[in-house]
Formats: sequence, structure tokens, C-alpha cells
Amino acid sequence: MAREIDHIVMPVADLGQARARLLALGFTVAADARHPFGTKNACVFLKEGQYLEPLAIGDAAQYSRACAEGNAFVRRDEVFRKRYGQQGFSAVAGKTHDADADHHSFVEAGLSGGDAFSFSRPVTLPDGSRSEASFRLAFAAEKDDGNLFLFTCERVNAFSAKRSYLTAHKNGATGLREITLRSDRPDAFAPLVDAAFGVSAAADSTGNLSFLTPGAVIRIAHAQTVAEEFDGAEQESITGLFGAAVVFSVADLAVTESFLAANGVEYTRKGSRLLVQRAPGQGAIFAFEE
Repeated sequence: MAREIDHIVMPVADLGQARARLLALGFTVAADARHPFGTKNACVFLKEGQYLEPLAIGDAAQYSRACAEGNAFVRRDEVFRKRYGQQGFSAVAGKTHDADADHHSFVEAGLSGGDAFSFSRPVTLPDGSRSEASFRLAFAAEKDDGNLFLFTCERVNAFSAKRSYLTAHKNGATGLREITLRSDRPDAFAPLVDAAFGVSAAADSTGNLSFLTPGAVIRIAHAQTVAEEFDGAEQESITGLFGAAVVFSVADLAVTESFLAANGVEYTRKGSRLLVQRAPGQGAIFAFEE
């Protein structure tokens, strides 16, 4: 069964810096929230059901303890930060109703990224009251690759429905249109994306791959393609699978452009897209299109 994209994980050094950058880009940002394994986030929720998760280390002792205990999420975050620093695009999560079944499937495919686990975290509602969200995660990854990993997210106790105000963004963003990943060998990662999202790849004439998940496309493209499509900002040589760009759907591109210009955000127009290059607090290229 094809899975929808649930969210994107974007490591940051400081949530305050990430919040400031995302607000400057026209996004509404949720209150800071802490995980019981030492990380914290400040999410951007989209009307179409996906969200961005800027992720920082909130409690170094809890974080180290979780790594030592084999927490797959924290362990892979640690590897990513050691290799690439405190900012980037480290994971894509798919929606699921049965993370345990997903885990068994990943194990059988030889693509398990670690043991599945559950956790809960508090949620602050608009009226100041508190609720709790609970999740179960299952991980898929190439064993020898410390770059981007995939996982499925089962919302055991979902976020409160009283958060619609968080999905209204001044830049007009409504959802994810495309996630672009970069690799020197896209075909090598096709089984990984297929296993995590239940969709097979369609290849173009140069070997770039597209996975048509419900509502959005996941692409694995060569560095040259990424450089050409996103203004040459991704020419550095990195092996494995690496998060390069996030393309957002917007209601009116003119509104988006006006907001970015008024806020002094540097951007370029390329075809039908507005491109914003990576910056502190924004670990991937952002593109906006109608």
C-alpha cells in the first residue's frame, strides 16, 4: 500500500535560530516541544497533512543515554550531526497505521534501520492547556549509509485537532509538492524508498528516479540534475543518499514572492519556482510553486 509523506526531519543547532528563519520565510511555527530521549522540535504544520520537524538537542545527557541504549532515531541523528554538522535534512517519515508490521517488513527486506519503538510527548494547545501525542516508529535504512534515513510514523494518539491556526502560513504554503534527494547512484536506493513508501520508481533518461507517493513526489536525482534545477547550489560531492531540497505548494506565487521580498529574504525565480538557498536554521533548499 502506498504511504503518504508524514514529515521531514531537519537537524538544527538551535531552535531559536530555526524559528527565526522559518518565520522570516513566512511559516507559522508551533511551540517548542521536547522528546523523552533528549531532542526537541518546533514544527511547521501544513494544511495537506505533512509537517517539517526542525530538530535540536535539548538535553545532552538524555540524548547520550538514548544513543547508548540503541534508540534508532537518536543514534542516526547523532551520526548525521557528526558527519555534516548541526544542520541539514536527515530523514523522511511516511504515515502508517501499523509500525510493527512495517518493522517486520523492513527486517525481511534486509533494510531495517533499528528496532521500532514508541514514545509520547506533551502538546500545548492554543488555550494554554496541555495534551499528549503518542507515536510508534519503524526504521528503514541502508546499513552502510549514515546520511538520510526513512521511517514510518504511526500516530497512536494523534495531535489535537485544535491546531488549524498553525497551518495558516503568510507565504501561502499549503503542502509538500516534492522532496528531492541526491545520490551518486539513485538506483541503489530505489528498494529503500519502495520499502518505506510502497511505491515503485519511474526513471527518466538520465537515471533520476521519481516515486509518486499520494500527494507528493519523492525524487532521487544525480548531483548534476540538482545543480541545474536548483541554481547550482548542490554541486559538492557527497556519496550515499542526501536530502537536497523541499518543494512547497503555494496558493499564489505572487503572494509568496511579495512576502519574501518584504522580509528581505534572498530568493531567485527559476521557471515556475521561487528558490531559497540553505541558510542557518534552514538545512535544505526550499522551493515554492503553485
